[in-house]
Amino acid sequence: MEESNNIELKSVEELTHYNYSFFIPDYQRGYRWTPKHVQDLLNDIDEFKKESNSGDFYCIQPLVIKKIVEEDSFIEKIHNVQRPNVFKKVKDLIESNCKWEVIDGQQRLTTIHILLSYLKHEKFYNIEYKTRKNSKTFIENISSIETEKNFKENIDFYHIYTTYKTIEDWFKEKDKEYKDKEYKEKFKDNLLEKVKFIWYEIPSESNSIEIFNRLNIGKISLTNSELIKALLLNRKNFKNDDNIINKQKEIASQWDNIECTLQNDEFWFFLNNKESSNPTRIDMIFDLIFEEDILKLYKEQKEGKNIECVNDDEYRTFRYFYNYFKTNKEEMLYNCWKEVKKIFDIFYEWFNDLELYHYIGYILETQIESNKKQKEISLNDLLKKWNSSSDKDTFIRELKDLIKNIVKIDKLEAIKDKLDEQYTIENKRNSIPLLLLHNIQTIIIQNKNLKNKDKYKQSVFYKFPFHLYKKEDWDVEHICSYTDNDFDDDKTKREYLVWAAFGINNKDKLSNEIKEMLNNKKEINLKEFNKLKSEIESDDNDIEEDDKNKIWNFVLLDSSTNRSYGNDIFASKRRIIIGKDQGIKYIFKDNTIEYIENKEEKDKAFCFVPLCTKNVFFKYYTLQPNNLTKWTKEDAKNYKENIEETLKEFLQEDK
Repeated sequence: MEESNNIELKSVEELTHYNYSFFIPDYQRGYRWTPKHVQDLLNDIDEFKKESNSGDFYCIQPLVIKKIVEEDSFIEKIHNVQRPNVFKKVKDLIESNCKWEVIDGQQRLTTIHILLSYLKHEKFYNIEYKTRKNSKTFIENISSIETEKNFKENIDFYHIYTTYKTIEDWFKEKDKEYKDKEYKEKFKDNLLEKVKFIWYEIPSESNSIEIFNRLNIGKISLTNSELIKALLLNRKNFKNDDNIINKQKEIASQWDNIECTLQNDEFWFFLNNKESSNPTRIDMIFDLIFEEDILKLYKEQKEGKNIECVNDDEYRTFRYFYNYFKTNKEEMLYNCWKEVKKIFDIFYEWFNDLELYHYIGYILETQIESNKKQKEISLNDLLKKWNSSSDKDTFIRELKDLIKNIVKIDKLEAIKDKLDEQYTIENKRNSIPLLLLHNIQTIIIQNKNLKNKDKYKQSVFYKFPFHLYKKEDWDVEHICSYTDNDFDDDKTKREYLVWAAFGINNKDKLSNEIKEMLNNKKEINLKEFNKLKSEIESDDNDIEEDDKNKIWNFVLLDSSTNRSYGNDIFASKRRIIIGKDQGIKYIFKDNTIEYIENKEEKDKAFCFVPLCTKNVFFKYYTLQPNNLTKWTKEDAKNYKENIEETLKEFLQEDK
């Protein structure tokens, strides 16, 4: 295993006091920060200054560096080293001849240098540019340049000068705002003492260009977890361990296994409502530890131990762990990693349990649709409940109680006769939690039935795919369209008649009339069609207008599909839903159903269709469906009864 990265925090004061020398290699572009970048940095430091406490500090993004030694001058000097204290002299010589190759962080480092020039600080760190040597001199003398020059010879000069003028203008505005003669000095003191770089030193044998490309192509910066990993695997954490390399390998291997599992979208979206922008997902566990202070760092602060506070910034989680490891206790490493594994093991157990997976996934997902009348239930809340529950059955009962409250809060009340409650179009989305729960509980019941059969004995046969569900936007769809279709186009009339024919005996007179109308190549006369339609639907089984905005006429459907077919007839919706589920675009043409072979069209056709939505359009809840042209009152009644039966433990009144 190669030597681990070294990570620490270094203040601006430290970099200037010890006269650090930085080297910008030729694979980097020049200085390119815009006035907006500069203003954002100044505003952040200013806001921090106003809100910070004595122990706080502001964290600047990682400065990724590698130590390099100027070999020619070093070799010449090392020959002149004489006794005594040869080792110390050589070490000092290395330090005095070393520079820091900046792999990432050039823009921030240069901006701080320009800021120090404006504030007339007496000490600086040095920056040398391999391919733009004049830039070093220009930066060092920027404060003496009084008028804008022609910077054609070096575009860096233009951006450096613009940054200096941006800083100057910003302070002029602050002078007007605060009217404090000592404001600049206070700002400078704050900058020197409280602004700290995340100092991320990579081993000398590392490939600088590979790391630069990783950090800059696609603009993927170091994540909190990558910084924490460097802290965790630091050799000093293993100082009394005889087998350091194997211990580092063991933790690194376990880390990779956790990250790999979290990269599985099926696992990740079960726990997370939105896709993380971080390339590393183990950050979630470290964030949970930080948010709940599981390592008791805040408790130590209250007890008077000298640990700096964690301010609210992008790298606050890293700084929490940095402060934790700063105490250098041997057990710190193992305590920390034990908590990480413990949390992951809990998540893994939840993921592989039929009820835990579905109920926890449901609770976390419905926070999106909640009308906020109750406190949002977080992943940390569920972890606390799990840790405080005496056993799994107790925890599941607690989950079910939470689900009952979610259902109640969305106006469906915990009594089954309220399922008939009238909804207006504006608030039909309130039924999303109930419709989602119907899908999830249906799957749980099916799985339990399979598990109890000797033939199968499968613990989980099919899981609700939260990873697919969360990649779509969802609407509540009217099964029977809220606005009646006027049958004003010939294709709709013909599709209606084709599906109507399936429910009629071929020898019936009505069947012959349908065939005759379909065989006529001319456009079907609307008056004649309506007459035939009234004969087909003579059973008076239509859903009344007042019943169309009730739960028995609602299903979950992705927004793009829902909005694409408007108030199509039931048969057309059914055709489209089947196509969406199969990834095939079915069209109605020349009295038959055809599908489009074009790959692009087929790719656009596919989307996730929830199980109960498919069941509705397959008329699964009606044992002997005889009408595929519409959603009938009988279909709606059977569907509602299935909802009541499936969700009875969630819809019963509390005693």
